[in-house]
Amino acid sequence: MIDGISMQESDPLFSSIWKWEGSEQILTFMWITFNDRLPTNFWRSSWSNASALCASCEDGPEDVLHILRDCKFAKDMWYNLLDPIYFSQFFSASLRDWGKFDLKRDLARVKEGKWHLIWGVAIWHLWKWRNNFIFMDDFRRPEYPSEFVLHIWKSFIHLQEPAVLLQPEPSEVVGWVCPDPGWVKTNVDGAVTRYASRAGCGGVIRDPMGQWVGGFTHFLGTCTAFEAEQWAILKGLSLTWDLGLRRVLLELDCKELVDILADASLFAGGSLLFQNIREFMTREWELKISFVPCEHNSLADALAKQGLYASSFLDVCPVSLRTLISQDCNGIKFPTVVS
Repeated sequence: MIDGISMQESDPLFSSIWKWEGSEQILTFMWITFNDRLPTNFWRSSWSNASALCASCEDGPEDVLHILRDCKFAKDMWYNLLDPIYFSQFFSASLRDWGKFDLKRDLARVKEGKWHLIWGVAIWHLWKWRNNFIFMDDFRRPEYPSEFVLHIWKSFIHLQEPAVLLQPEPSEVVGWVCPDPGWVKTNVDGAVTRYASRAGCGGVIRDPMGQWVGGFTHFLGTCTAFEAEQWAILKGLSLTWDLGLRRVLLELDCKELVDILADASLFAGGSLLFQNIREFMTREWELKISFVPCEHNSLADALAKQGLYASSFLDVCPVSLRTLISQDCNGIKFPTVVS
């Protein structure tokens, strides 16, 4: 049991934190943050000879508010995310008041909704970027961190949208399409159980006849849906490269991630996962990455769900998935809504 949690049930700040709608990982980070338990340089200096200065800007002691709000690198990002009418309140509040303010009010420049999600994603990445800057020699922050955060936020919004159509919409018939002669197609996907206690990924490589070349499932433990998609890409690229295949179409059904991979300014920094993906993308091969609807990606989706329980390399198609691969090879299509 988390120490003091019963006392926090009636605390307005922690009540808002427990109701936060994003990933469990970020929610836990918020709890640590607003209990003032982040291992900042200021905290370390209180019991050691370590410097209290911020390693990023070297302009003042590095406490929680400095890392997440007042450091030059954080401020530059917040100025791009916040509605200017809230600048004064946002940058002057104490730590607790700052948390309550951001969890209760809509402060965003963009008005599609849910500032608390944007804010949660932002503070989590500010902490990750701070750690990467200190511990990784070759780390670079994203050139446009506010745009990076908004891409992650949009993926959260997409995952929360109910799959309900209020009225009939136009549709077209779609399905998996074979790659051109001389190419292979790698389809990948991630999977996360409803309460994010288990995550996995999977993928399949097929030739121009739609025949199985190789596949994988990979158990990830606990991570966000967006991270599971990243792992799927990394594992898919790694397997494709290891099999000696050099003309590759990579398909996935996470548009936000495809957009990030296509934009060098967003993709330049970020997590170690992103950097590993980038290293594969710059190797000597022909690689094209594209978004496809879920209907194109059903086999990878099934493998990702198997990855919730086990990791394996699959040199032949599992018996349980032969119907899916047969449908793809025979050109069976499914209707999907188009906008």
